[in-house]
Amino acid sequence: MFRVRVAKRALAEIPGQLTLLLLSCTFVAAAYSSPLERVEERSQTSKPCLALTMFRELRGKSLKESKPPIMSERYVHLREAMAGFEITGTHLLAFDGKTFLPAGRTDDPGIYYFVPEMARRFSLSLDRSIKLFFGGILTVSMLLGLVGFLLLFEHELSRFAALVGILSLWRFCFYVRDVYVIQCAIVVGVIPLFLYLSNRRKPDMWFALFTVFAGAAIGLSNIVRRDAGIATAVFMVCILLFSARFAAQRKLFFLLLLSIGIVAAPLWFHHLSQTRDTYLASHQPNSVPTLGVHPFWHNAYLGFSYLTNPYVPKYLDEVAVGKVCSVSPSAPFFSPEYENILKGEVYSLIRQHPGFVFRTIIAKTAMLGLFLVAYANFGLLAVVFYPKDWMVELAFWSGLALTSLYGILVMPFFVYLLGFISLAVVYGITSIGHALESGALGRLARWIKVDAPQKSENEPSASPSPSRIGTSKFSTGGESEKQAGKSATTLTES
Repeated sequence: MFRVRVAKRALAEIPGQLTLLLLSCTFVAAAYSSPLERVEERSQTSKPCLALTMFRELRGKSLKESKPPIMSERYVHLREAMAGFEITGTHLLAFDGKTFLPAGRTDDPGIYYFVPEMARRFSLSLDRSIKLFFGGILTVSMLLGLVGFLLLFEHELSRFAALVGILSLWRFCFYVRDVYVIQCAIVVGVIPLFLYLSNRRKPDMWFALFTVFAGAAIGLSNIVRRDAGIATAVFMVCILLFSARFAAQRKLFFLLLLSIGIVAAPLWFHHLSQTRDTYLASHQPNSVPTLGVHPFWHNAYLGFSYLTNPYVPKYLDEVAVGKVCSVSPSAPFFSPEYENILKGEVYSLIRQHPGFVFRTIIAKTAMLGLFLVAYANFGLLAVVFYPKDWMVELAFWSGLALTSLYGILVMPFFVYLLGFISLAVVYGITSIGHALESGALGRLARWIKVDAPQKSENEPSASPSPSRIGTSKFSTGGESEKQAGKSATTLTES
């Protein structure tokens, strides 16, 4: 009888236990659900979120692509840009199968002109055009950088160090094949040749032509990847402003040439954008406004997720979209209103949680320090014993500071820091080459006490060959030059 009562009681408690189990599963699923799912749940109980709708539409298209050669969202936009041009003959105009809209509406416009144009002119598929565009730019820039270092250095070991550094960087960047390689290409393609040409005895027509073309390359790189060429421009400006080789009038002339080259590409793309906007205004007046460039505050807000915190939980687009939806459900995805909302959230985090913001910046800066040591490596040690002139150091460190900002303000991912990494490699090659050209091997041999054959008093002592970076205005020289003959002393004092 007792067993029957226990069995009945157990059967009666089963529904309650099942209910508790289901509730537990529900809570666990809610805790581990993705940010996008939580945004969808809120949007079902409140007003529909336009940013979420647009984001889901774009994500759905990108997920359909199988192994695209670049990021899937960019691949979808490129295909739409090709379709828009085939229908209308207007550049930077995309067609998504239903409506016309600006090409690359959530990105920088450069590739949405060049890649479809290459495919059209050379009868290439979209995939081959993408690979040719990025691979060609990277390869040409590496060859230019290698030529610049071979002209800059005379010592065989210096040239060998440059060859190893350039090939290593090329292999590192080659597998990216996206707009991020532009950060690498502009640094390597311009700075070594600029150092060689600016260090010649008398700047000539070749230097003037190079300044114009370098400015045009910087402007184009900024169109393809936002602010990719700013560090290179600052590097050139530092050398031109502070170099004693150039008279004041020549400095102004070369700075003017550089400025003309930099603004040429943005002006051309501004004309293309106006033509596209005119077409949209006449054929589709209700189109959604876009930024026309890669968004900044979207990534800056997500950058606070670098350290575990309750404010920005993960580096996912869904997190930023959810925040915008909670503030303004009617804000379109990656629109000016969308960016302004996240800009306000970033400022709010800085005001309300300054300690957390400070810790995040310190953690990112420490990671950047590791990147610098890894990629500049022996160049940091070489500059201690064989420092270059202060203006060259100022130019390099100004560029490194600028290229590090994206890692500090957003995330220290290597694709975001390709400009910083490339500049660190170029800095390392330049420092090592300058040390070798200034007699570092002889100093190292004396330091490790290698026995050398004694020379007679009448035999002239060998002096280290002067570095082209160390001639007159680019270096203060090292101790070995001071201990050498009068020629080395003259180079050091100049």
